[in-house]
Amino acid sequence: MPSYTQYMFDGFNENLLKVKINENEYNIAETVIHIINAYVEAKRDSLEKFIQICKDAQTLTEVQSENL
Repeated sequence: MPSYTQYMFDGFNENLLKVKINENEYNIAETVIHIINAYVEAKRDSLEKFIQICKDAQTLTEVQSENL
């Protein structure tokens, strides 16, 4: 499955992410994409954990309500 940033950067102008240092030009587009992918994955993992905690809390609440 393609990553979110692969969709986001399709047709992206890489010239916007070229840096010139001491007459040497560096294209940092791929590095920026990797950083964004890592950030998105970390946020996705956090969200999935939060959702699981909410589901567990809901189940616990239901079980406690049944025992009253």
